[in-house]
Amino acid sequence: MALADELTALVAHAGRGVLDDATSFGAALDDYVSPEAASRGVLNLLVDAVRQGALARLLRDIAHGGDPARAVIASGDQLARDRAATDAGPSRWAVALLGYAVGAVDRHVLDAQAAPDTAAPPVSPPPPPLPRTPPTPATPPTAPRPTAAPAAGPPPVVPLAAPPAWAPPGAQAPARRRTGRVVGAVLLAVVVIAGGIVAAVVLTDDPPRARTVDDPTIAIVTSEGTATGGADRGSDGLLDDADPVAIATLLTTVATESFPGGGAPSVSAQSWSVAPDNLESGFPRELAVGERDDATSWTVRTEATNRTFTISVEHEPSDAGKFFDWSCDSFTSGDDFETECNELTTSDGRAAFEYWYRYPGADIASHNVAIPSDIDKGIPQVIVGERLDDPAARLTLAQFRSQVAMSANQLLEIAEDRRLQLPRPDPTPPLPSHAYCLQTTPRPRNCPDDIT
Repeated sequence: MALADELTALVAHAGRGVLDDATSFGAALDDYVSPEAASRGVLNLLVDAVRQGALARLLRDIAHGGDPARAVIASGDQLARDRAATDAGPSRWAVALLGYAVGAVDRHVLDAQAAPDTAAPPVSPPPPPLPRTPPTPATPPTAPRPTAAPAAGPPPVVPLAAPPAWAPPGAQAPARRRTGRVVGAVLLAVVVIAGGIVAAVVLTDDPPRARTVDDPTIAIVTSEGTATGGADRGSDGLLDDADPVAIATLLTTVATESFPGGGAPSVSAQSWSVAPDNLESGFPRELAVGERDDATSWTVRTEATNRTFTISVEHEPSDAGKFFDWSCDSFTSGDDFETECNELTTSDGRAAFEYWYRYPGADIASHNVAIPSDIDKGIPQVIVGERLDDPAARLTLAQFRSQVAMSANQLLEIAEDRRLQLPRPDPTPPLPSHAYCLQTTPRPRNCPDDIT
């Protein structure tokens, strides 16, 4: 097993807290990582990355909307300076490796960094070397969604890759508040690996729309390569329970069918809990694979060339009040950002909202469609969006409209996919929720002071 896989398995087994303390992390590495996977120097480098705060810097930068690849370089360079190293390459690799292990960066970000010699020195005459092939993450086939009749407007452009489809929590832009609701989520890329199972989508060559949600050709493939069959679904095609592997597989399937081109979708999850170990800089942290049993928010991203397509599904907690309420009246442009909202109607008569957002100060240009939650009916909130990466500084909303790859009708069609009505975890995380704490003034005693 490669070092990256062993570290990912360690975090899944011991929890993300194993990286909170350098001494404990070093002990865990000694116990969990095989001697053949890493030399003592490499293990010391990884421990230093935790001790010097390099991993924490990486996660903080990403949480505030930073590009993962650039965040790896910045944090790795600082780690090299802290270690008085003349070559920043190994430090960048160590930061990327830890980020990959906790699900904060994609495999391609790790692979972009040159790995040092990770092998431990041989003891006594070594046997003939065996060829080692880097493991390839399970990649669902790209089955583009048939293009729906586009709304009058711009022709499709070649889709591209980017950060989340909406403003990160660090960008305090009032125009995006929906009666107190900040539409923000940190979308951290993760590889869908849990409990020894690699979630992959096995599809036929049929057109995407020909496959129903309970199609037996959609299956989960175990790490041993045997298909276990599709996720447990009821007669209506919806998932019966909130099994995290089944949800991740389903979201990967929907994203693969829905978005034009791009790479393999990546899935992330969060919980509304405000327990200290669930918060990072006052915001719900990304749940590591193996911690998702009580996830209340799921996101799947598909990156292409210079934009990202995103689907977010979030359950409304019972104490949220008006936090999940939507109104176009809440979208008001300011001096340094532009926003526009239009009310739409779903095929079953519910209200939906199309909103555009341009915030030059944070390099944000996004187009989204949201269908609000209905807690009484157990329906989660669904947001589908497209975001440009590094938009031009002087790009206006009018210019942005000519550059989007998907129309509002196409985004709405995806948001209405019944498969996205994910079941709530049972039990749900304890209250109060992050939404309750964020909107309640003065801050209740049972809410952390640093909620953001």
